[in-house]
Amino acid sequence: MRTDPFLFSLGVGRVFRFRSLRVGVSAGGVLAPVSLEEDYEIVLDTTSKATTSASGVGAGLETVVALDYFTDARMNLVVELFGRLGSTTVTLDVDEREGTNVPGERDVDFSGIGLRLGVRWI
Repeated sequence: MRTDPFLFSLGVGRVFRFRSLRVGVSAGGVLAPVSLEEDYEIVLDTTSKATTSASGVGAGLETVVALDYFTDARMNLVVELFGRLGSTTVTLDVDEREGTNVPGERDVDFSGIGLRLGVRWI
């Protein structure tokens, strides 16, 4: 199974500054069009391979805590901790594949947490 979510997030935030450190907190909504492709084998008397696909759009929430450290150069060192909560149910594009072994709907979850490290040029 392979999923290719393209995420779009829009939200509001607040920044607090402490000397050379800036702390930002934001929260917002996530819109995720999801494309799913699944390869499987069915073994009865003979083996047959099939591919199904499905697509849908899911919504969720995202929150970010960011730390910006100001250096003497024209750049900031950035650390972001983000969390995302969301899922969607997608339906198979080809209804003939649906059956007892191949359900017609899939739940795609795009929840998780992550850490981003980087440099921000100013």
